[in-house]
Amino acid sequence: MLFGILLGALQCFFGYRLFKIIVGIIGFLIGSALAGSLSFFLSPETTIAIIVGLVGGIIGAATMLTFFYVGIFLIGTILGAIVGSVLFSIAGVNPMPIVIVVAAIISGIVALLIQKYMIIASTAFGGSWLIMAAVAYFFTRAKSPAEIEYILQSRGTLYFIILLFWIALGICGLLTQLKWFPSDLKREERDLAKYVFSDKDA
Repeated sequence: MLFGILLGALQCFFGYRLFKIIVGIIGFLIGSALAGSLSFFLSPETTIAIIVGLVGGIIGAATMLTFFYVGIFLIGTILGAIVGSVLFSIAGVNPMPIVIVVAAIISGIVALLIQKYMIIASTAFGGSWLIMAAVAYFFTRAKSPAEIEYILQSRGTLYFIILLFWIALGICGLLTQLKWFPSDLKREERDLAKYVFSDKDA
């Protein structure tokens, strides 16, 4: 739980600055989960599954960092899936998988089109969601923070507290990152101008 809160905080408030690290961590977690599950399915040896999981995690992290735009797309899809699930929860109906998938894909495409601002929004609200899930684990029937349906099925006071906590924390992370974004953008513009003018002088 503490790891989830720490990772969520870094993602929420420092997502744009640490985006490559976050992409690497996500790739490691996905790779290790897939490789470890496959290994455990083929062999019940826990030690072998752990080793294979670590190797799969390293491969997953390297893949995500190599194909950087895949990481941007994935971050966007995560935000789309989260927002879609929350909207279904607010409407009080069961999430429709096809709608969630479409929303995730659209959000991923938007992330590729407007990368910088989408990275900031995705990491801010994705990180706040991770913090919220880790904290809510102690107050709900969820067996693990990944089982978001337990959190979203609650319709009482706790449900609205969790929802407002996620939105408020996400906005704080968004504003914090936007405070740093203009300086990064100006530096990129200056570098581009130097590159253009140096070519003309040559």
